[in-house]
Amino acid sequence: MMRKSSATQRTYRGIYERFAGWLSEHVDAAPASVDAFTPEALVDYLDGLERRCSMSTVKKERAALRKLARHLHQVGLIDATVILMVEIPTVHDTAPARQGLDRQAWEQVLTVARARLAGSPRARCSPIAAGRDLALIETLGGAGLRSHEARSLPTDPFDQGRSDNQGGSVYLRVHGTGNKLRSVPLFAGVADSLERWRDLREQVPELACDPWLFPRLGRRRRDGSFPDAGGQLSTNAMIRIVRPVMLAAGVAPAQAHPHTLRHTFGRLYMAAPGAELSRLQRIMGHASPETTSRYVHHSVEELGAERRRIDRLRHDPLARHQQRRRDRSPAT
Repeated sequence: MMRKSSATQRTYRGIYERFAGWLSEHVDAAPASVDAFTPEALVDYLDGLERRCSMSTVKKERAALRKLARHLHQVGLIDATVILMVEIPTVHDTAPARQGLDRQAWEQVLTVARARLAGSPRARCSPIAAGRDLALIETLGGAGLRSHEARSLPTDPFDQGRSDNQGGSVYLRVHGTGNKLRSVPLFAGVADSLERWRDLREQVPELACDPWLFPRLGRRRRDGSFPDAGGQLSTNAMIRIVRPVMLAAGVAPAQAHPHTLRHTFGRLYMAAPGAELSRLQRIMGHASPETTSRYVHHSVEELGAERRRIDRLRHDPLARHQQRRRDRSPAT
């Protein structure tokens, strides 16, 4: 655990606390003894998770509990041989795909967020807060960052002077899960929104020495000052910023969450012509391509058309010749 990042340590601690609480109820004793950690108990616990949680959550909790079982085995407290052999069902094609907003819903969210910029100085949401909130929403949905990655961005997060295949020249330096550093290319609209927020941020003297790009603002006084400004946003603060904007844009309450915007980026990226799964994996910081593949949506008709195309190329020399010519011709 000490070799893990602080975020991973908090995640594992939460998993172990939930499992310990479940064990206490399962064996009708509080607290449960180490002997209660049996293969049967683990299977029952994972079965309960599968009924109410996504498969990725089940895999995460199983991996953490396997590490715990291996440690208890090494120190001689339990025989974890059978526990370490417990598997979970394979993810089939029927597993639900990542849920994100479609293009129309995403544009509506941006419209609502931008409209708040035009509010009067005495409005409930000041132009300063509206500028921060818009930049934050665009960073989540327009760059695909996780909530904690956006909260942890420094005041100068940019990598300049490099270009991606879509013509951009600005990158974000992002510290991802496990403190892994990656560069995320920004679309022009996202970069402009971030620069606009940095200009607004300089108008708040209380933030002069604050290290976070998206800090807490606190209550605004009638004179326009923010006496309590400063400090990193919490997870709940992120939700309180994003959720009202998404609800006002017509997003379903179950979808009105910061992580939905990250899924939106992945969904819209893969829907674009020429999108590559490996590139999206690097942008979003996924450790496994299986996670990224959830953003690929193919209908039965599309799969059937692809199979027929391969059959034609296999049995029709003219079709193979035409395909080779298309592959050699430059893209227009």
